[in-house]
Amino acid sequence: MLYVVNYANGEPYESYRKINTRTAKWFGKADRVIEYSSKDIPQSYKEAYKDIFAYKRGNGLWLWKPYLINKALDEIKNGDWLMYLDAGTTVIRDLHHIIRHTEGQGLDIFLMEQPLLSRQFTKRECYVKMGLEDHGENQVLGLLLLRKSSTSVAFVKEWLNLCEDEEMLSPKKFHPEIVEFPDYVSHREDQSVLNLLRLKYNIPVFRDCSDYGEMPYMNACKEYAYNPMSYDNCNYST
Repeated sequence: MLYVVNYANGEPYESYRKINTRTAKWFGKADRVIEYSSKDIPQSYKEAYKDIFAYKRGNGLWLWKPYLINKALDEIKNGDWLMYLDAGTTVIRDLHHIIRHTEGQGLDIFLMEQPLLSRQFTKRECYVKMGLEDHGENQVLGLLLLRKSSTSVAFVKEWLNLCEDEEMLSPKKFHPEIVEFPDYVSHREDQSVLNLLRLKYNIPVFRDCSDYGEMPYMNACKEYAYNPMSYDNCNYST
């Protein structure tokens, strides 16, 4: 089965989410769409990580994202597929073509990247904390597809655990003694942590399956580097 997970908390995101849910079912052929909101996060959890949920940005720096993806994984069966989509995403074709691609690669975790340098969107102290170095890799997108298995469950749990650390998730600098990358722009919270985790485990990344993958130059901006790649390992359309 294919489950799609989305999240919305107030307008305009509730309205966006309606379109996401409908198109995921109609065009994406999802068997079920799980709609989450802040009400699905226990108050006890919010209290345990109150310093993070105090941030207005991202309803608590997007900590809800790995939390709810982890929650959804707990509720589905081994071998089922789970895709997280931002509420503003409109699905225009059958999502199973991404599943077939992922199966063909022998993977349980499908990640895509942007033509943007990771070091420009991840503060260096996070690299240091995880014992990683920058080698010019690109930044991953927030969308991900998972086949439930021991591998994907462990990966998401580690992502959640790392995001529960304010030093990893927050754009604030906690270690001023660590010199920042000279071309650093900003920290992308859960997305930055996800990117470091895929570097840790050397997980393959693929072309963006959205319109930005078809037209990657839409990511270009004079404020940061544009680093388009070619993808011989991608046999899916956008």
